[in-house]
Amino acid sequence: LPTVGTAVGRPATCVLDECNVMENAVVCTSAGQACVDPTTGADATGDWECRCMAGMAAAVAQAATCVLDECASVCSTCADRGAGNVCAAAGQACEDPTHDPAKTG
Repeated sequence: LPTVGTAVGRPATCVLDECNVMENAVVCTSAGQACVDPTTGADATGDWECRCMAGMAAAVAQAATCVLDECASVCSTCADRGAGNVCAAAGQACEDPTHDPAKTG
């Protein structure tokens, strides 16, 4: 795989973003996920990940199984978070019957 980089007056620092390889990127994008290469060194290959756009999950070199628990406090788009914990404020427990990111509300 080709590395890329530019510099003026010094050697270039070359990087290899495996998500720029169409075969890798399409694995993620076809599943509605983002391709991320956490280590772009020329000697770090095979570590690219698919990450869920909504929900929490990542998988190395394959599409991730995405989950979204709308009751989780780390969910920034969910109704039941932090100081706005609507269920707890009403003396109730929050339960998300499905963790499918496509099914919210």
